[in-house]
Amino acid sequence: WKFGQTDHEVTTPVQHFRVENKDYIVFKDKSKIYIQDRQGQTRVTHNVSFENSRNPVILNLDGTPKMVVTDINGGVYYLYFNGNFIEKETPGFSKNHFFNIDDINGDGNPEFIFIDKDELTVLNETGKKLFSETFKNEIFYGPDIYNFSSTVKKIGVVDKIANRIYLFNPDGSLHKGFPLQGNSEFSIGKISDGTGYLNLIVGSNNGSIYNYRLD
Repeated sequence: WKFGQTDHEVTTPVQHFRVENKDYIVFKDKSKIYIQDRQGQTRVTHNVSFENSRNPVILNLDGTPKMVVTDINGGVYYLYFNGNFIEKETPGFSKNHFFNIDDINGDGNPEFIFIDKDELTVLNETGKKLFSETFKNEIFYGPDIYNFSSTVKKIGVVDKIANRIYLFNPDGSLHKGFPLQGNSEFSIGKISDGTGYLNLIVGSNNGSIYNYRLD
């Protein structure tokens, strides 16, 4: 590995992507995204300039493979592996926003999932709002995506102060039985084979761990 140095302090964890049998080592500082090969040499250069948000780079494989990032104002950028880029329009968010991207409604196009202060906002690729939800408190964790099948995905949100967790369907409605007690990011999966349900594991503010059954 031979690499000089970044222009500024690295602000997110180093990430490794493998796309079409090529390795990409990706990291960023406040003004630049570095896309290197396994030897530390630059693999992809993008001629785009913006101030990076605190969110990590996200690999998105919907359509043409790309990396997706946001700037401090919530603008979304698609960075392609051939060096091209596209800026996507959004209504704008604060510099402390959280961001995720996934095709949650199964239409073949990714949706933009933002959490900014006390509000969850889901947009389509054109910047149109699909739904939003306002909570009683500021949210301190980013939105998590849970895959229930190849076409069914849901959004998890944690209200740490209220000790409540939420699981939203693609249309913005809540999964049956939510909100539930919990104040940490949570995991959903099967603990035992042969059961007809999923388990949700989450921490709570009384020092307990809860295991919920999801039908």
